[in-house]
Amino acid sequence: MRVRKVVTRSGKRFRGKFPSQKLGRMVHWESLLERDAIFHFEYHPLVLSYQEQPSIEIYYDENGEQHRYFPDFCLIFRDGSELYIEVKPKCDLQTPEVRNKLQAVAKRFAEQGRRFHVMDEDTIRRQPLLENLRALHTSSKRAARAIPNLELVKTLTGGPCWKLAQLRDQLQGIHKVLRLVQSNHLQIDLEQPLSDDSDVWPPEMQGGAYGSFRI
Repeated sequence: MRVRKVVTRSGKRFRGKFPSQKLGRMVHWESLLERDAIFHFEYHPLVLSYQEQPSIEIYYDENGEQHRYFPDFCLIFRDGSELYIEVKPKCDLQTPEVRNKLQAVAKRFAEQGRRFHVMDEDTIRRQPLLENLRALHTSSKRAARAIPNLELVKTLTGGPCWKLAQLRDQLQGIHKVLRLVQSNHLQIDLEQPLSDDSDVWPPEMQGGAYGSFRI
């Protein structure tokens, strides 16, 4: 549950909602960069769930004065670990005020034995990853749902590993293949351009770092 409402200080900023299948609800975002970051959380196979505006944190500046801080997101991984995320453009990170604040926040999290990470556009919008994540999102909406994912997996032959072209032909379309990647029934290296020769494998093989990518 969010600890504060999504607000913008200027009408020039974007805000909106992301339809999360992983969470079964709409996720609020306060900038286009946050929206793009959500694609990473939604389709990372090791992220079990995530929460926007998850908590109110207390940190101390260099003079020992107390301040409040609201992380942008908290990720919960399949192993039970957590990661708090700040999404910030590089131009903001270069200002002394923001840089000093986030350094103090990171120090406070470290003192408490919790993980904290800042994501900028170099991480969030790196290609071809973001393009591939958008393709998963599109496919999750376009692929027919008449056959449940598990039943669709049972129709696959010739495994346990395939080329993307093989599965596209078996399932009569790329969208059903990507739908199974989106639902973690299949894995593929999303850091590489998707092509007919891309390797696809079941998650139980634990190959290719479980199909995960760097956050």
